[in-house]
Amino acid sequence: MPTETRWEVPKRVIYTRYFGNMTMEDIVAVISDLERYLEEGIPLVHTIMDVGEVETYPNLLELTRLKFKQNDRQGWTIFVGAQGVARFAASVTSQLAGSRFRLFDTFEEAVAFLNEQDDTLGDTS
Repeated sequence: MPTETRWEVPKRVIYTRYFGNMTMEDIVAVISDLERYLEEGIPLVHTIMDVGEVETYPNLLELTRLKFKQNDRQGWTIFVGAQGVARFAASVTSQLAGSRFRLFDTFEEAVAFLNEQDDTLGDTS
């Protein structure tokens, strides 16, 4: 599954876009990338995960087997574009990771929420 990960706000907000077919191997690789970003960032580091272009997901049983490291540097995890079962999978995954999360339909809604929650970001819209 192709992914794109970058700093949306340098050292503060990570943006990851997923598209195509998502496998467990892809998710494990992205988690590893996100851990590196978290270590580079200035806490709290928030993550926007855009899953609006994902065509297939691993099953929920596989997702519950994921191992997450707790990280005090992690702020909000926001999923954008998740529909149907993907919304439930995002919720389960975030709860397993112990992260604060929200689901939004659009990137703009996600950014507005982060600006409301963390006034140290400045206006990122």
